[in-house]
Amino acid sequence: MKYKDAHHQDFSLLKTKQTALLQQGRISDICESLIFLFLCHKFSAEDDAIQEAYTDGGNDLGIDAIYIDYRPVEPAIHIIQSKQYNSEPKSRNPFKISGLDKMTKFFDVLKNKNLELDKVANFKLAEKIREIRDLLDGKYFPDFFVWLLSNGCPPIEHEIKATSNKLENDDIQICDFHLVDFVNLCINKRNSQEVRVFRARESGVLKIDKFGMSGAMGLISAYELYLLTRMRGDHEKIDTSVFDLNVRGFLGFNGEINRDIYKTATSSQNKFFWALNNGITIVATDGKIITQSDQPKIQAKNLSIVNGAQTCAALFDAATHYNFDFSVFKELSVPFRLYFTNDPTLIEQISISTNSQNRVNRRDLKANDEKQKEIAKILKTLGVTYVRKRGEIIDPDSDKVLDAMRAGQIILSYQLREPDRSKRESDHIFGRSYHKIFGVFNATKMLRGMVLYNRILSSRERVQGETKITGKFRIEDRFITYGSYHILALCGILEEQYKDLPDETLIKISQEIILRLHEKKGYPALYKFFRDKDVSDELMGLPIQRDLFEHMLPDAEVH
Repeated sequence: MKYKDAHHQDFSLLKTKQTALLQQGRISDICESLIFLFLCHKFSAEDDAIQEAYTDGGNDLGIDAIYIDYRPVEPAIHIIQSKQYNSEPKSRNPFKISGLDKMTKFFDVLKNKNLELDKVANFKLAEKIREIRDLLDGKYFPDFFVWLLSNGCPPIEHEIKATSNKLENDDIQICDFHLVDFVNLCINKRNSQEVRVFRARESGVLKIDKFGMSGAMGLISAYELYLLTRMRGDHEKIDTSVFDLNVRGFLGFNGEINRDIYKTATSSQNKFFWALNNGITIVATDGKIITQSDQPKIQAKNLSIVNGAQTCAALFDAATHYNFDFSVFKELSVPFRLYFTNDPTLIEQISISTNSQNRVNRRDLKANDEKQKEIAKILKTLGVTYVRKRGEIIDPDSDKVLDAMRAGQIILSYQLREPDRSKRESDHIFGRSYHKIFGVFNATKMLRGMVLYNRILSSRERVQGETKITGKFRIEDRFITYGSYHILALCGILEEQYKDLPDETLIKISQEIILRLHEKKGYPALYKFFRDKDVSDELMGLPIQRDLFEHMLPDAEVH
């Protein structure tokens, strides 16, 4: 009964999260929600990258999405099969792997370059295959992961074993991610009433109580860190909620940095770990530091590890590998800094400053910039909710919502006419290009660009819905999926030249312009085509002659 109660609660919590995504317009169908949440929270993927990852539809070879993570030194390819249960009773059944056998066909198609891709795969899957082939033909040796996602229970182990063994022989790893995992990754938050306790090393702690803040510095053993970060209900899983205030989030166990930490932790020289690792930074709203015993004890209320998530993940992974035999890590110590404060602004500053030396998302560093606050204030007067921070909770009743990253991409495309950078250099929107982009912010143009972009998204949803039903598509329909920012930029040019044209007409003409250039270039892969600066410059400079679009431009509306 307890299991059913917990399952019921988890299913309801996740359903609320999924419904909110649909209401916010970030997904067009509830079946996309699991993939969206997984990629957004596990890999910090932006909405556009997630949208391009979907491959579901006719001729999808049993694959619902493919996400290529370029963050590690060697890219990682994540192939996703997702199962959405709409009823709670069905979600209690084990994940059915009936479609998993199709995975082997996908890898056969990937290897066979003599096949005509458009005959065996839908256009979104074909584009991903082309991108993967380019990686394999280049200097990279990417890791492959097959993910089974569901808002239910894991598959029965023996049912998956045959296919799993076959794929693992080709160095393809099968991973599970189901209801409990989603709740822990995407929903669980710190309990403000919970007090966590850990012990420092025998060497003691340095207590600090200066300038209105108290805290401590010291060393924590691998075992104590494991106790601090393990899940209460399942001691073999890490409790990701302890990283809620970390601006980088919990990025999982993969990645080059994690592997380096893992190697250091499992080496015969791991007694020097404390000198080779930056350690962890902890904030708590209140607590006590008890030093009377040989091992100082720290009680912390509302504790969060704001820096060091990768260290914790790598050490947890190492402990798992050794079946939680901590004799291997007896001499390993991790430096920690602990701060007691109730000030949310100070907590955010600590989180940002301690993460800035690592690969932190630049957007997080700019979230409280005065320019961002000013934009939010201006747009609020115009009825638009501006989302400065990733993961910020939005009122579901908000009619108009604009994400800060999307705002930067709209400015780049609609105002600055650099749509390729919206796709290729989104990391720099809050980095080296920040002042150039947001320095030209214009509320009127932003609202118009937002309206046009939302029209483009609506067209994309319609096209993708029709393609799923009929299995047919026009070549120009591909552009609405991969070239939305190029279409937006062209719409901006067109509306300056041809006044009062309907938005749908602007979009259709823009697609036609792109189609002609795509043909001229010899039909290159779209992921390359729309990231090419020369293509973008050529598109922006093309003469838009009335006689080329006679059938689309009513005489009365041409000036």
